Amino acid sequence: MRFIYCCAVLCALSCQASESSSKTDETFLKVGWEVVENVPVTLAEFTFTNAGTSDLGDDWELFFNQSYRTVSAADSTAPLDIERIDGDFYRVFPKAGFSLAPGEKASLRYTNSYAMIKASDGPVGAYWMRDGEATPAEVQIGTFDRPEQQRRSASDGLAVPTAASFFSENERLPVLTSEQVRTVVPQPVEQEFMGSEILLNDGLPIQYDPRLENEAKFLEAALAEVGIRAKLNGSQEEDGLGIVLGIYGPNDLPGGAEAYQIIAREAVNTAIMGNTPQGVFHGIQSFLQLLPVDAWERPRAPLPFPAVTIRDTPGLPYRGIHLDIARNFQNKETIERLLDAMAFYKLNKLHLHFNNDEGWRLEIPDLPELTDIGSRRGAAYADGSMLHPSYGSGPFADPARSHGNGYLTRAEFIDLLRYAKARHVEVIPEVVLPGHQAAAMVSMRERYRRTGDDTYLVFDPDDASEYTSVQGYSFNTMDICGEGTYRFVEKVVDEIQRMYAEAEHPLEWFHVGGDEVPPGPWTASPVCTELIANNPELTSTKDLIYYHRERLYEILKARNLRMAGWEEIGFLHTENGNQPNPDFTYANPVLYNWVNLWGDEDMANRLARTGYDVIMCNVTNTYFDLADNKADDEPGLYWGGYVSTKKVWENQPFQILQSSTTDNQGNPVDVDVAYADREPLRTADRGRIIGLQGQIWSEVIRGRDELEHRTFPKLIALAERAWNPEPEWATVTDHINRERAREEAWGYFANVLGQRELPRLLYWNGGYAFRRPDRGEDGTGAVNWSFPGWVEENNE
Repeated sequence: MRFIYCCAVLCALSCQASESSSKTDETFLKVGWEVVENVPVTLAEFTFTNAGTSDLGDDWELFFNQSYRTVSAADSTAPLDIERIDGDFYRVFPKAGFSLAPGEKASLRYTNSYAMIKASDGPVGAYWMRDGEATPAEVQIGTFDRPEQQRRSASDGLAVPTAASFFSENERLPVLTSEQVRTVVPQPVEQEFMGSEILLNDGLPIQYDPRLENEAKFLEAALAEVGIRAKLNGSQEEDGLGIVLGIYGPNDLPGGAEAYQIIAREAVNTAIMGNTPQGVFHGIQSFLQLLPVDAWERPRAPLPFPAVTIRDTPGLPYRGIHLDIARNFQNKETIERLLDAMAFYKLNKLHLHFNNDEGWRLEIPDLPELTDIGSRRGAAYADGSMLHPSYGSGPFADPARSHGNGYLTRAEFIDLLRYAKARHVEVIPEVVLPGHQAAAMVSMRERYRRTGDDTYLVFDPDDASEYTSVQGYSFNTMDICGEGTYRFVEKVVDEIQRMYAEAEHPLEWFHVGGDEVPPGPWTASPVCTELIANNPELTSTKDLIYYHRERLYEILKARNLRMAGWEEIGFLHTENGNQPNPDFTYANPVLYNWVNLWGDEDMANRLARTGYDVIMCNVTNTYFDLADNKADDEPGLYWGGYVSTKKVWENQPFQILQSSTTDNQGNPVDVDVAYADREPLRTADRGRIIGLQGQIWSEVIRGRDELEHRTFPKLIALAERAWNPEPEWATVTDHINRERAREEAWGYFANVLGQRELPRLLYWNGGYAFRRPDRGEDGTGAVNWSFPGWVEENNE
């Protein structure tokens, strides 16, 4: 079944057939692919079978995508060869004189730089080129049922999960009653149920402070979705039981701007109060969560609501989701659905990643090439009109056929900003600089070729530097010495700032990326050589990155914007590795810490100690695109280990060393021993950890359903931890007792997911394509679930 499922998914992604083509797989070649072994090196094999009725010659090529592997060597005796073109883009081609009779097979074995243990590691977006015509190709992915296919390395001791192992793991979880798990997520600071209920009827009056018109209309619309037609009175003076929305003074409720309170009693108005409209909005979301879970499946009136008192405030001011729409595109409607869910669970920051090597996704009207070229991928890439296919986008530069194509128009983005503002979610833009810029560089290169205008030339045409990025690109790092790059940055920042102003959406931070700049660029650039010669403070090309960061800081400072970026913008690069840079703290950038592996498990603590504000984005706990487990049919990457919903929930922003409980192979780590020499977070630096963020990178996410499958229920677990960054179990000093307390708390949260949150997500907001709980079986017919209380019918 795994094989059939994986083939169906891959076919759906890569077999977007051209109606006008007469060449199909049935009259050409059938292709199979499998991993032979991963240890001592990764060895894979293509098999080609002539499915036609005549001999096949050497007049064809197979192009495909396969993530982040360098082809180390290919079998020199084979009649075929393979090469990586750029990034994750490869081709297999016949050698001169190749001939294959009908029914005959030809194979090609080749070694890779990194292990492949999942069906999603196989070739995607495959297509033929023959006689100048592109035709989608289907690649049959083999099984991963042999031990030599399942181990990533000699040190990989993690077993592949089975139904029996899931059963054993699930059996340790308690099964609680529905009353025991009646709660709000995230868990409120104070929550007391009175044991009685209130009936919400049609005509329910909503009285509100005039400053809360947006929130009142939101509540009215939300109640209509569950069958309650409310009536907006607009005044707190009218008689009649209903809901009252009100604002206290600026600090009347302890906890700041986002604090709220709900008081619901029989025979009196239900009051939802806050220090600000944002706090009241959070209270409305908690109110909606306490409605019957099936209200969205069966809207009706009246609806029961519990008599309850809630007082609540968040533990972290920044509670975010990062969404990459560059690698594979997500449209405005999909992003709005994500915003809806973020608001429902009180997440308040959407970090929107607009560009990367594989795409530019925001219209900049005066630079149309960015989207005319940089948002399109297809087989015609060689003529400069588009980018090459990536991540399974296929041969056609058509958004209707491929998730690799598309962009947000200026008007769509402004609408999106307004939508987010109405839900009290701040959108933080990211334009990644200076690396990961292949899409912009190709676009601006074509602009220069067509017009001769070098105003926004972001590369040095005479630069002979050679480099390769970690994702395999050799032309992806901007010229940070030339003025064209900074004119480009100013133009993009100014245009984005205008969009925010038109949407009346706050823009205080601007994220400049800064991650994964490869070694080698600028070493043979005449422009950089001249810059270094004319500036005594620059001793070599290694100093240029500091010069670049200073230039970006000055651009943003002039526009009253605070610089934000990945942790690298706060690094000092030394012979002993990356260290926090004490000389850049004057710029007061916000650093997003993502690496907590390979000796840098304590990097967030060291950055905070140096004086930087830090957003926790640690890969081992917050990368939603990483696979939940090692099963070959479980989609996702795994370079940083495996990130399940439980791993997200276990994260401890103030105790990062206790969060890094596995290595990048997924093997367990004794944190007390392995990190004994790492630097803990000082009490004095706790205020520097200002947020927690989940990362949705899109290399293996194509379309809305896959996005939601990778995001939920991880987003709910992240919301819980961001709102409550230091749960009681995290404060237990003894390691054994802390684990026992953590497991007990997880049992409760897993029940909340299985009995309340996931059943609601089947229908709320039209329903979400979340990842279903893991089903355990013991071989005797007994079944259990990773989220107790989940029922069999829900899994259909």
